[in-house]
Amino acid sequence: MPVEASPSRSATAQGRERALVVDDDDHVRVLVQRILATAFAAVDAAHNAAQGVAALQGQAYDVVVTDLTMPGASGLTVVREARIRAPEAAVLVITGFADQDDEAQIQQLGAELLRKPFGVGELLAAIARAQASARLSPAEG
Repeated sequence: MPVEASPSRSATAQGRERALVVDDDDHVRVLVQRILATAFAAVDAAHNAAQGVAALQGQAYDVVVTDLTMPGASGLTVVREARIRAPEAAVLVITGFADQDDEAQIQQLGAELLRKPFGVGELLAAIARAQASARLSPAEG
């Protein structure tokens, strides 16, 4: 399962973190990946939850951004794996379709929710909130 990687700069030289973007929509995934590439040392991308989980099993991430609704498995699968592999990671769930049950699960898992459509500033602000929350109290798997 290949994971797309953006051009990477040295994390130690830049003093920045590694991020993972998981979304089945090519346009959204590439857009989020490009936005994050300006703020993170490396940004990897996966096309679905299974690839996202595989990426989390093979690499440490500081920030995980996942779509909620994808074919196969839900983005909640990615969130749960992130909580197991890197409980201190900032996790953001992006979606255009979340009901109250989804929202409750996202909150229970200690992830931030961002509704589509969103702007660049909204995305970066949501990631900052997720990072601040992760620093204050890492979620338990």
